[in-house]
Amino acid sequence: MAPRWFPAAKVVPYIVAQLLGSVLGVLAARAVWGATVEQPPVLYAVIQPAPTWSVTPLFAAELIGMGVIVFAVGYFLSVPRLAPLVPWLVGILIGLGIALLGTQTGGSLNPARQFGPAVISGHTAELWVFLIAPMVGAELAARLLHAVRKRRQVLTHRLCGTHPDG
Repeated sequence: MAPRWFPAAKVVPYIVAQLLGSVLGVLAARAVWGATVEQPPVLYAVIQPAPTWSVTPLFAAELIGMGVIVFAVGYFLSVPRLAPLVPWLVGILIGLGIALLGTQTGGSLNPARQFGPAVISGHTAELWVFLIAPMVGAELAARLLHAVRKRRQVLTHRLCGTHPDG
């Protein structure tokens, strides 16, 4: 059995911390900048897809966006010479995702990014899409990567320092 670098028992606390951090970030912004944060165009930084986007293409865009990121990161982590480039890869892919999707979907690509602003502002109509689609995209990408690269170990220890060469 492959080693587990992120024990299952820590998944729920990690998710809670991410979502709580999102809410606290919005509240901190409100405390620092005052009522300006809750008024348009800021509106608590809640992501609003373009009016022409329905739920289905929004879901697909968020799913594919996160799927591409997870697949590319997993692939880079499975190739020793590419593993050190992962921080650059993540920054570039998230930047591209925001640049390509930002004006249409909001380019969230991160459930915690939308959670706090949506909950605090009360604009929760599409929140489920921003929470579920990236997770489904990540799962599908991980399964696809596993199917494509069956014999390669993911080298997360090189990034987090849990291995002598990390």
